[in-house]
Amino acid sequence: MRISDSTLTEDVRVRILKAGAADCGTVRTSALGNLPALPPVVICAAFSYYVREDADGSTGKDTEGNRRIPRIARYARGRDYHLELIERLTPAAVYLTEHGYTARILVDASPVPEVKAAVLAGIAVRGINGLAITREYGSRVFLGCIATDAPLTCTEHNFERCIGCGACVRACPTGALTREGVDVTRCLSQISQKSGALTEWEARALIETGTLWGCDRCQDVCPMNRDIRETTIPAFRERLIHTLTADDLRGLTRRTLSEKYPDRAFTWKGPAPLLRNAELLENDGGRPCPC
Repeated sequence: MRISDSTLTEDVRVRILKAGAADCGTVRTSALGNLPALPPVVICAAFSYYVREDADGSTGKDTEGNRRIPRIARYARGRDYHLELIERLTPAAVYLTEHGYTARILVDASPVPEVKAAVLAGIAVRGINGLAITREYGSRVFLGCIATDAPLTCTEHNFERCIGCGACVRACPTGALTREGVDVTRCLSQISQKSGALTEWEARALIETGTLWGCDRCQDVCPMNRDIRETTIPAFRERLIHTLTADDLRGLTRRTLSEKYPDRAFTWKGPAPLLRNAELLENDGGRPCPC
């Protein structure tokens, strides 16, 4: 007997929520732009990675209390979210294929504009910083999608916009954020992951802010991230890595870095950017940042 569209939609939703998602919704692929190679429906799910600073052991200061500890951004402290989300979306994808439909899991490196999908599916709004902001977990979420030809009922967008206060713009230490958009060439997260040599300006920006990998500044100040719920996903709560030293990284190849820190998102560019950043921060001469 053929299962109804509404039952199929609810069954998929239940499986995704049971897999640890904070929320999920469905949008027509055609609403996301020209994506002809994808099936007609996209399911978008948000998974929280947030753990309070006092709960995850991060202090932002060294033992002397007068220098910033080189910081790895929150999203990269736990297990690589690409791997975790693929595993957590698999039961729903398998359920769809068992009913004769295609189901393609897409996380990050995909043609789907994930933030747009989350907004149109009604599970998030887009912040000035370009991030998806959810109701209960703020912007501290990873987004994953399943593209399918199943006749799912699409959810309506009913969470309209961020509050537009501009706190993220004012707090951005390099001026990468404006109300018109993001200048990725000035973004600390982008700079910290850049291959090769840095300009003097880029190096000073990392040093002054204690940035080793990624940046949380705009999310730290966002009012919509106040009093958000913590993640219940063990992979994003346990064995967190908040910082690395140059000694942790010297002599490592791409392979040995991945072996030493398996399943970590910060390994994808190899050891060179991490080691460069760590050495910059450890050799800090104390000059002000020209931001």
